[in-house]
Amino acid sequence: MTNNLERLGLAPDELAFYFVTDSGIEARALANFLSRAGTVANRHGAELRVVGIKDGSVNVTLRVIAKNAAKEFFDKPIDAALKVTTLVGAVAAGIIYMMTPSKAGETPIAKAGAEIVIKQNVTQIMLITHGQSVLVMDEARAIELRELVQRDELPKLVAPEANRAAIMHREVADMIADARAGTLVGEIILADDQLHFRPEGYHFLVPVDPLKSESFHDLHPGGRFMITGDIVDVGGRPDRLIVYGAVEK
Repeated sequence: MTNNLERLGLAPDELAFYFVTDSGIEARALANFLSRAGTVANRHGAELRVVGIKDGSVNVTLRVIAKNAAKEFFDKPIDAALKVTTLVGAVAAGIIYMMTPSKAGETPIAKAGAEIVIKQNVTQIMLITHGQSVLVMDEARAIELRELVQRDELPKLVAPEANRAAIMHREVADMIADARAGTLVGEIILADDQLHFRPEGYHFLVPVDPLKSESFHDLHPGGRFMITGDIVDVGGRPDRLIVYGAVEK
C-alpha cells in the first residue's frame, strides 16, 4: 500500500481517496461518496474537482478549489498559495471528523463510506493529502456506524417531542446542505395542484416555489431530478424549495 500512496504524487492543492480493493467499486456508489465529500468541502468554502484516477487499487485524486481563487492568485500569488494549502487541510480535517462515528455520529459521508466497505468488497478507505494519510473507513468503523444507526432507530419510534425536534432539525439541515451542494435527488409530485419535491432518503414533501425557481419549467410530475437550490425552513420544517438548477436522472 505504501508504494501506491507514494506514487500518487499529490500537489499541495490536492487530496486523494485510496480505496483498498481487488474488484473495483460500482460507479454509483463511488459517485455518491464523492458528492458527499464535495458537500463537506462546500461547507469550508471550497469545491472538489476530480483530476485523476490512478491504477493500483482505486485512487481518486481531487483538486481543492477555493471560491474566487483565480483572481486572488494573480493578485497575491504567495498569499493565495498559502490559503489554498490551509484550505486543503481544513477540508481534509472536516472529512476526517465527519467520517468518525464516535465524534460526528451518523453523517451522509460516513454512511456512503460504510456502504462502500460493506457492499463493494473494499477493506479500507484512506484520505491522502500532500503531508499525511489517514484511515477514514474500514470494517470496524462501518460496524460502529451500523450499531449507532440501530441504536437511533428505536428512540425515533417512541421519541419524546424534544428528541423528535432534534432529529428533524438535523435532517432538515442535511437536506438544505445537499440542495445547496447540488446533490439532492428526488421525485417531483403533483399535490393539491402544486409541484412538490420528495427528496430520497428524507421524510419530507417540499412545495416548489414557482416564482423564485429559475428551473421551475424544467420540472414535471413523475420526474426524478438532481436539484441545486435552496430550502426555506419555517419553524424548523422545510416550507418551500427554490430550484436554481435541475438535471433529470
